Amino acid sequence: MGTYLLRFGEDSAVTKRMFFDRPRTWILYEPMDRDKSLLLAMTSSFITSSFPYPSPLFDLTHQMALSSYLSVRSLTRFKERVGY
Repeated sequence: MGTYLLRFGEDSAVTKRMFFDRPRTWILYEPMDRDKSLLLAMTSSFITSSFPYPSPLFDLTHQMALSSYLSVRSLTRFKERVGY
């Protein structure tokens, strides 16, 4: 799979040169079932379509963060009021 090279002198080192051999047998992958292929197609199309115009995705995540913050804050106020 490779050969060793010995260098002598100030920067003496042992290095190995690697060569990629062709595999004896080819690795064949089993086909994907329908559910996994649909999931892969939907996620890859969503990611690809969000590249040219990402503003709706930014707006959505901003609204999710605000609603999460406000719900935690209101829950904290409710617990303070009730004395929990």
